[in-house]
Amino acid sequence: MITNETVAHLAHLARITISEKEIGGIKEDLEKILAYVDEVNKIDTDCERSGASQAFQENVVREDVVTNESGRFTESLTKLAPHSENDYITVKKILSHND
Repeated sequence: MITNETVAHLAHLARITISEKEIGGIKEDLEKILAYVDEVNKIDTDCERSGASQAFQENVVREDVVTNESGRFTESLTKLAPHSENDYITVKKILSHND
């Protein structure tokens, strides 16, 4: 059973602000999630007992061979991107490093 205090503590750890009104809904959601996880945990995943392990007995290995020339598709792929420059896809900078 999840308490209101537990929800408030989780909000504090996540550094989010939630109102007293929101706590009840979040508490219900968390309880549903935990109930679902409990159901998933009950699933038998022991491959030895289920016979599924036989499917994993053989490891197929092949040579890693490049089948196309380097850069063959670069131009056609970069044309599909909204922005590109010098055969590179350009994107908006979203992170910054503060020294």
